Amino acid sequence: MSIGTKAAERLSADLDVVYPGAERGSGCNFSGVKGAILAKLDGFERLFVVLYYAEHMTPGEIAEVLEIEAGEVQEVHRHVLRKLRESVSVSAAA
Repeated sequence: MSIGTKAAERLSADLDVVYPGAERGSGCNFSGVKGAILAKLDGFERLFVVLYYAEHMTPGEIAEVLEIEAGEVQEVHRHVLRKLRESVSVSAAA
């Protein structure tokens, strides 16, 4: 999945606000179990999680920020949940 240039710029700024300890340009330095799991997501997926779960945005608002079609929001949500479940099950098995 790709995001537009404006959305990519907002991604960096938004993650700096949500994760203030992160160094710009190096990706977020998450800590703890939640951080280890979220670190397995790419920037687009992490931003989606922040918008959906932390900011409680509607699917329409998320679509606008991510510059995707409104119908794609549920597809992205399913993809992210599947990836998180796989990540947790692999971590638990290790």
